[in-house]
Amino acid sequence: MSTRTLPSYTKLTNRAITTGVSEHLLRKSPKKSATVVHQPEPQQPPTLITPSTTAKLTENPEPMEQTPADVPSTLTARNLHELDAEMDTTIEPVVTVLPPSKRSAYRMYDSIDMRMSLLVLQEPLFFSGHLTIQPLIGQLEVMGYRLKRGECRNVFAARGFQSLNLSPVRDGGAGFSRELMAGVLTRLDRHFQEVDLRELEERFDPGVAVLVLLQADCNNRRISVVDKYLPEEVLFPRVELLRREGSFFTSEHLLNCEFFVEQQQEKMVTACFKADPAWDRIEVKGNSRVVVMGGKGAGKSTLCQYLVNRHVGTFKKVLLIDLDIGQPIQHIPETISVTVVSKPLLGVASFDPIAPARSWLFGSLDVVSSPIFYVQNVRQLVQYCRDHKADWANIPWIINTMGYVTGFGEELMAAVLRMLSPTDVIQLNATSPSLPIPNFKNTLNSDFINRYSFNILQAEVAQFCQKKTFFRHHALPVSFSRKGFTLNAPKRRYVALLTHLARILNDSSSEWFNEVRPFRAPLAQLQVLITREDDQSLPEHALPAVLNATLVYLCRRSAQAGLYECLGIGIVRGIDKQGNVYLLHSLPGEELADVTVLAICSSSLPDAAFLRQSARVQGAIPYVYNVE
Repeated sequence: MSTRTLPSYTKLTNRAITTGVSEHLLRKSPKKSATVVHQPEPQQPPTLITPSTTAKLTENPEPMEQTPADVPSTLTARNLHELDAEMDTTIEPVVTVLPPSKRSAYRMYDSIDMRMSLLVLQEPLFFSGHLTIQPLIGQLEVMGYRLKRGECRNVFAARGFQSLNLSPVRDGGAGFSRELMAGVLTRLDRHFQEVDLRELEERFDPGVAVLVLLQADCNNRRISVVDKYLPEEVLFPRVELLRREGSFFTSEHLLNCEFFVEQQQEKMVTACFKADPAWDRIEVKGNSRVVVMGGKGAGKSTLCQYLVNRHVGTFKKVLLIDLDIGQPIQHIPETISVTVVSKPLLGVASFDPIAPARSWLFGSLDVVSSPIFYVQNVRQLVQYCRDHKADWANIPWIINTMGYVTGFGEELMAAVLRMLSPTDVIQLNATSPSLPIPNFKNTLNSDFINRYSFNILQAEVAQFCQKKTFFRHHALPVSFSRKGFTLNAPKRRYVALLTHLARILNDSSSEWFNEVRPFRAPLAQLQVLITREDDQSLPEHALPAVLNATLVYLCRRSAQAGLYECLGIGIVRGIDKQGNVYLLHSLPGEELADVTVLAICSSSLPDAAFLRQSARVQGAIPYVYNVE
């Protein structure tokens, strides 16, 4: 049996490098924007400080912070039972009272010492922001997921994506008792005014209302990283930009979010989530394989999230297969992945991502550049799922697809359906002229797929065409209005990349990427894979220059020749004269030891990753000069 030598990664024990790193600086910018270009050498090239001690990850990996799989990391010390242990600076208490027409539907009580509010909810309430929510009495539904009493979840309703709604689940007061109410209020009494809690106890009607605890999600590192390195986009409300009037404004300033009632949707700056009742008519069972397809912007990801959220409580786990290389639901662009989901995906899922069971690198945002290679990756994913069929018995599959529906896109989708053998296919069609969303030319039901004559992909799908496929076809209209601001696809990809890169800071007290201590490995022990067409013919001696200050996909070779499994992403901080790569990454030690391939793909770091650095950088910013 043949063996392979893994690269030896060493973590530097001295402080991080804070300036440029070597003579091998990039002479020409590989796909950076016009405002950020790698300069030739810095005026005074710095030298690397040799670490006094080293530690191999394979022998002594640094532990990463762990939290229960079904509880968001920021919530482990924020549920109601532990609030007594937390104190904050005193905040003037204010009760937000709505106009008489809505006074019975919504009422908020603000904490006197913490950034939290109690919400009495009788009708759906829309919001934009990032909150920790916990129903204290009754149940609450968010994006298809039903939170039970006492359950804590983080929700991310980002500007440019969509606002979400908190919807009460009316159960007629089942399970309610005055003793229960008294117990809840007793645990809250030190954080709220006594007169407010007394009023709440007297006026609360469990038959029509739900009591919800809302907490500001103040310490989310992923959000702070996105704010830092994508400063031109205000994804979440900021106190200094919030309105100074309205029924909710005091609670909005306390929680750093915005609230809207349903009648105010027209005033919202981003689209509102609203489930189509037809979604609930799609029967999902333990053996279901549901494919969601449609044009770009049709709401495929939203529907997939809704289906996951709707059924993750029933089945405990749902298998999410994401075949969208451009805008995956919660993983890295330019990859396809399979993820075992055991918690709801509430809002922008990349702010609280789940590590995939397996991911494969496609290495481009354009499937037309190599459709056969894409189908080979999908086929490998399907085989992986079949090999683990026993592990994933009796859990449904939800499959997200690309929005490529014109021309060759039909053949590509037909090939995907042949390989997946789904039980249900949901085809989203834009029926309104006001929605510029493309549709498939044909209805892709099982009869159409069985009669389909393949052209370019005939050899790749021949083994899957030996028997007919049968599935239920659901033709659904695009069910949302594209009003308000929508973040474009490149910016959404930057958000996804930055939320994954934020893990670089997890085990560090640093606030900036350039302050984190990198890992070192010999370049000679690594394969450098370049998937960008314009750089594939580079000579070997130019690789250090191309790698410098570059976003890289951390991969290993797959069992099938020519394919690569993607473990994550990282940043090459530099390469020294001895040919050592200095890498920032977010992988556990055992996974980093498996990384043998650094892939440079279409995606790159946002400009602010170069322009916005810590105060430790003095003089000219490395790799950057002004071209104006």
